Amino acid sequence: MNYENYKTELRNGICEMTFTKKDGTLREMVCTLSMNHIPEDKKPSGTSAGSTGSVIAVWDVRKEEWRSFRIDSVITFERLTGHGVKDKDEHDASRQQLPI
Repeated sequence: MNYENYKTELRNGICEMTFTKKDGTLREMVCTLSMNHIPEDKKPSGTSAGSTGSVIAVWDVRKEEWRSFRIDSVITFERLTGHGVKDKDEHDASRQQLPI
């Protein structure tokens, strides 16, 4: 997957991934860019300063903090949910989980 594919999947729901950290250790993370899952006081304002063409800043659902990863370090990546349970219309066909 490329940068835009990761960003699209992360915007569309919660994702689980494994990647190699800079120190060489493996890290598993459940993360998202879906505003439905980011607390109001933690939502980004304005530009996505934490993301570049090779690094993506994401909301870590478990740690409840912003984290980032390099796309070239990703080992596994899977979207777990659609847009999220907080959406008003959960049955909207455009929000169904699609295979990656």
